[in-house]
Formats: sequence, structure tokens, C-alpha cells
Amino acid sequence: PKEGNVRRHLKSKERTSVYNVLRSIYEDSLLVQEVSDLLPRVPVLANLRCGAWYHAKYDGDCYFKSTDGHCNHWQFSFTRLNAHVARTAAECGGVLLIDSTKSSVKRTPDSFSRTVPIWCCVVNRALGLVMKAEEAEEEE
Repeated sequence: PKEGNVRRHLKSKERTSVYNVLRSIYEDSLLVQEVSDLLPRVPVLANLRCGAWYHAKYDGDCYFKSTDGHCNHWQFSFTRLNAHVARTAAECGGVLLIDSTKSSVKRTPDSFSRTVPIWCCVVNRALGLVMKAEEAEEEE
């Protein structure tokens, strides 16, 4: 085997060792706790795909699947509406969503870089249409 391949393989093994995985989860959980302490009135929701182990106590959960926003497959999932997330965010002034990625290359999980922005856009546009229709009814 080539030297570069061996180094890459060893680095991959190191990154995925049980100790390193658990240490990463622990350090991430400290960050989640720190941010939730800074925003005590903002509910903390676990994305059930990968976010459930990062905090001791969640205020709820959500289900944003990364494949809803994969490249050239921009979709809004009607089976995973997460309407409770929009309702909670509106009532509390926001929510703190917790998720993760296994990738050592990506800074954010696909759900945060694709799925959640698509969801926000669709929810905002739908609410805008409802509000516009209600205003039109009031003027009549």
C-alpha cells in the first residue's frame, strides 16, 4: 500500500475510536449546555436523527431528515411537518435545535445547511399567504 493511503487509514481509525467519539459527544454536550444556559427562555429541541445524546434534558424533539435537502432534491416533507417547532418558536421567540454530523469535513449537518432552511422558507411563505388572505377578508 502507498504511504498516503496508510496515513489516511490510520487517521480515519483514530477519528472513529470509541474514546474519540465519546470525547467529541462530551465536548459537544458542554457547548449545548453553555448555549442553553445563555438562552434560558429558548426551548432546546433534539433532532431525533442524531441530536438526542447531546443534552441531559430536552424541552422537546423534532425530526428533520437530511435527505429532504440533498443536492438537486430540494423537497419539503409533508410527513415530517414539524409544525410544533414553528409553534414553539413563535411562542418563545425561537428554538435551539440540536443535531450532529459524522463527517469530519462538514461544519454543520445536512439538516441544518439544507433541510431546515427549506422548511423555514416553506413555513414562512405559507404563513405569509394565510396572513394575506386574512387581510383581504377583513377589507371586504
